[in-house]
Amino acid sequence: MKLLKHLLTKKASLWLLIPVLGIAFAFSTDNKLFDLAKNLEIYASVIKELNKFYVDEIDPASTIKSSIDGMLEQMDPYTEYYPEEEIDDFLSMTTGKYQGIGVIVDKIEGNYYFVQVEENEPAFKAGVRTGDQILEINGLDLKNNDVEPSKLIKGQAGTILHLKILKPDEISPKAIEITRQTVVVKNVLYAGMIQKEIGYIQLDDFNENAAKEVKAALIQLKNQGMKKLVLDIRNNPGGLLT
Repeated sequence: MKLLKHLLTKKASLWLLIPVLGIAFAFSTDNKLFDLAKNLEIYASVIKELNKFYVDEIDPASTIKSSIDGMLEQMDPYTEYYPEEEIDDFLSMTTGKYQGIGVIVDKIEGNYYFVQVEENEPAFKAGVRTGDQILEINGLDLKNNDVEPSKLIKGQAGTILHLKILKPDEISPKAIEITRQTVVVKNVLYAGMIQKEIGYIQLDDFNENAAKEVKAALIQLKNQGMKKLVLDIRNNPGGLLT
């Protein structure tokens, strides 16, 4: 009763103490949850103090991201955190589907090129081929901007992408328009016989359709007389463990 009277006479203290008392009561039956709540409160206090008193201005988003990365380094190497801006890449890796034009872009000697163009996907149908250089994306000159072309190329299915490209055998740039679609990433890029009784499968990804595609390739090669197999997983970025 004395504590209650003391709190009621100090409104500022009342607002600060009530949440703490509530947390203590809620987690008093579980020491682990109580410790978690207590340490989260300490963590929030440290962030607030840094934001208020640190000699330089801090970026809360990058600071918290760094702390999350540091925490996960103590776990196994397969536990990762994907921020909201990377969720599309995560879904693409796991499901094998994304919204774009069906290309892979890489930077070579300061310029951006299409290093892979999926057959029968929007970019291929528009005439884009492996080796074409990207000069502009939606009017943005890539030469004078520090941007990530892949993020600009991806977008909502049905939207228009404006590109200016330069083909290796041409002098003048070419402007093209491509309508983005839902692209299905293939895991098995190639399967065939390389010698008598020796088959070859190039497994390029490990999304949820990988096992199904490899099985289909194996059946195809067995029907062609395969008794030995070369399974090529070079340059594979990984994916689902299952």
